[in-house]
Amino acid sequence: MADSKISALPASTTPLAGTEVLPIVQSSTTKQVSVANLTDGRAISALSVTATGLTSRRVTFATTGGLLTDDSFLTYNSIGNLLVGTTNDVIWNTTNLTGCVIGGAASLGGYSSIQVSRDNDSCLLLNRLSSDGNIQVFARQGTGVGSISVTTTGTSYNILSDYRLKENIVPMVGALDTVAKLKPVTYTWKVNGSSGQGFIAHELAEVVSDCVTGEKDAVDAEGKPQYQGIDTSFLIATLTAAIQEQQTLIESLKNRLTVAGI
Repeated sequence: MADSKISALPASTTPLAGTEVLPIVQSSTTKQVSVANLTDGRAISALSVTATGLTSRRVTFATTGGLLTDDSFLTYNSIGNLLVGTTNDVIWNTTNLTGCVIGGAASLGGYSSIQVSRDNDSCLLLNRLSSDGNIQVFARQGTGVGSISVTTTGTSYNILSDYRLKENIVPMVGALDTVAKLKPVTYTWKVNGSSGQGFIAHELAEVVSDCVTGEKDAVDAEGKPQYQGIDTSFLIATLTAAIQEQQTLIESLKNRLTVAGI
């Protein structure tokens, strides 16, 4: 069929079926338009695509191989999730699924998050051009609380520490006593038997609570463990103060020995 305006196409008086023609309604008249005429060598665009009357509404784009699982590369499904390279809504906690899921509105049942799973390579690639600065920013309730920044030679992980955000600032005291209460340990991981060193989260929380997230023995609504985590960077201030206190003691002992002529 040669290119024609829709208004110049012949009207169809019988229901259309099959895949060779596409019905288009104009002014209450159905026109027959060849699918090949619309798609062969042409880009297809639409302001909106709506699927109705189906139990599971979805719009799927696939390769010329057809709508097979291996060929489907992009699906917008009924709960508002955009699936790229996968047909699964959840891939972040699996051991064998790859792809990307951009979550839809929670009100539709979507996850309002981004999940990326990839085998044997980086899942997230970020590249800042031309200048040094933030490559990722984190916020809580719309207020920035941290960032990851890059320079030509390195990467920095930043938390808020501006003096304008703080009050009641006083020197840390008793740091040596705090360090004495810490319980560093060595251990092996249950998952693979590899060796590690560090702290047990709930034990560290009893000494420096800022280092620990989560609660001991916490579980979710399904009874699955909600594991605690630690950030030992919060120990730096305590360790620094402890070294300073220790150095003061060392200097005091040196002076006493000098006075004693030893």
